[in-house]
This record gives sequence, structure tokens and C-alpha cells, in this order.
Amino acid sequence: MNPFEFYGLVPSLHIDEGDLRRQYLKVQREWHPDYFAADPEKQMEAAERTSLNNRFYQKLNSLSARMQTILEMHNMAGDAGNILPGSFLMEMMELNDEIEAAYNNPQILSTLQNQVQLQEQQVLNEAAELANSRGENIVQPQFLQLLQVMYQKLCYLRRVANNLQKQINTPVI
Repeated sequence: MNPFEFYGLVPSLHIDEGDLRRQYLKVQREWHPDYFAADPEKQMEAAERTSLNNRFYQKLNSLSARMQTILEMHNMAGDAGNILPGSFLMEMMELNDEIEAAYNNPQILSTLQNQVQLQEQQVLNEAAELANSRGENIVQPQFLQLLQVMYQKLCYLRRVANNLQKQINTPVI
């Protein structure tokens, strides 16, 4: 069972996150293990159900998580080799050079961090636009391939953001 099926949703990048939250809370209330304290077998089932509910909610509660989930459903979320466009890779090489040059300069590092966050948001916006323009037929190979590139960009940008955060948090010696 995938997270979309668990909540009775059609696999899509666009879902009503408020409705998802309500469904999540409903499952939590209905299957809380404390309600089944008198029946150990049912209590174990409830614990498994609430654990699944927590895990699946995390896989659907944001656009980037849904991107990953959809790609996982099609075995496309892992390392896909060299699928990132050369222009993106060049841009990232330049950014990494700027980060290296800004070593121990919190002001410049913070500016670069904001730049990376903007780029992450741009990728998410592109994914949302792609879904809108394609009618979200996620089984189409072209859609999945484009989504995979966007997801890989997002992963790359998040690694850069994490590295930047580490540099910002590292005390100057």
C-alpha cells in the first residue's frame, strides 16, 4: 500500500493538505493503541496502523515529500546517474566556489543561504507548474522524468544548504 492509497487519494502533486491533516488525525483517533489495551492483538495492530499513519503523513504533507513519494512509487527516487542539466551543474559549481571563497564570512554565507533557499522554492514552483500544465497524469514517462530531474535538483540544493548551515554554525578560529 502506498501513502496515497492509505488515505484514499489519487496520486498527485496537488492535494488538499488540510484534508490530509484531518484524515491523519481521524486515523490517529480511531487507532490509538490505548483504546485497545484490553486486547493485546488489536493493540499491536493499532500500533502498526498509527505508525504507518505517521510515516505516510510525512510522505505527503509537503510538495517535496509528494515528489519523492511519487518517484519512489515508480522506482525513480534514488540516484539516477547524470540526469541534471549541464547548466544547473555549472551554476552549482559556481555557487560552491562562492561558498568556498566566503569561508568564515557569516554575512556572505547567509546571503548565499538565502540564494539557495530561493532556488529551492523555484524548483518547487516549477514542479507545481509542471503538474498543472500536464494535468498530473503521473504515469506518463515524460512527466516522471521531468519530476525526477526537479527532485534531483532539489536534493542537490538541500545538500548545499546543509553544508552552508554547517559553515555558518562553525565557530571562527
